[in-house]
Amino acid sequence: MRRIAFLFGLPVVVASLSILTEGQTQAPKSSVVLTSLTGKTGWIPLGDITADGKRWAAGNDPSTSFITGVYEIPGSGWDRRTPRLPKVGARIRLTVDVPVQILDYRISGEKRRLDPPASANRPLGPQDETGIRLPAGSVLEVRAVAISKPHGDVRGVWARVVSASD
Repeated sequence: MRRIAFLFGLPVVVASLSILTEGQTQAPKSSVVLTSLTGKTGWIPLGDITADGKRWAAGNDPSTSFITGVYEIPGSGWDRRTPRLPKVGARIRLTVDVPVQILDYRISGEKRRLDPPASANRPLGPQDETGIRLPAGSVLEVRAVAISKPHGDVRGVWARVVSASD
C-alpha cells in the first residue's frame, strides 16, 4: 500500500508492508504490541502544525476532507480540525498506519529511545527506522510529546508511545 503523507509540509510517499509467517495471523488492531522492542516504546509522528500551533499545517489522514493529524482521542468529542495535543498518560487511537522511530536505531539500537526525533539536528533517515508500523485503529498510551523547532511555518509533533493496557 502506498500513501502520500506530509512531513514538514513536504509530500512523502509511504509504503506499508505486512509480513506474516505460515500459520500466523494479524493481531487485532486494538492490541498493538511493541514487544519486539526491549524498552517497549518508540516515537510516532502525530502530524504537522503551524508554527503558532493554532492549525494543522499538513493533512496526514486521507479519510477526512480536512487537514488533520494521524490520531483521535477516544471519547473526547474533539473536532480534529483543530490541533489538540494529547497529554502524557492519555490514550490515542491511530487513524492511519504510522512508523515507529528511534533516533540512530540502526546504529545504537534503543539507546536513544527517550530522545525525541524533534531534537535531532538533522533530517530523519533509514538509521532511525525500527521497521515497526503501527496499524490504523491501534490504541496507544502517550508517555511524552515533543514539538520540533519551526521549519519555515511548520512544526512536527511527535509522541512517545507504549501499547495501551486494556
